[in-house]
Amino acid sequence: PGYGPPAGTNQKAIWGLVASIFGICCFPTAIAGIVLGLIAKKECEQSGQDGHGIAQAAFVVGIVAVVLNIARFALLSGGLGGFRYR
Repeated sequence: PGYGPPAGTNQKAIWGLVASIFGICCFPTAIAGIVLGLIAKKECEQSGQDGHGIAQAAFVVGIVAVVLNIARFALLSGGLGGFRYR
């Protein structure tokens, strides 16, 4: 009585990490991973669910994926040093 099933790992944290990792190749999923990571962190803090570390990893990997995608776009488009003055 008064005991419920264990809370388990937050599913948004897991999906956030998956989306962030996939975001290294596909920019929009990195943004989704960041958002899911932040939501999962709040849910873990409020509910006591496991997955706080996974949610933090989703956030960090998502940020790294965004930075890598921006750098890749800049390099492929000639944005770094692409201006020529005559």
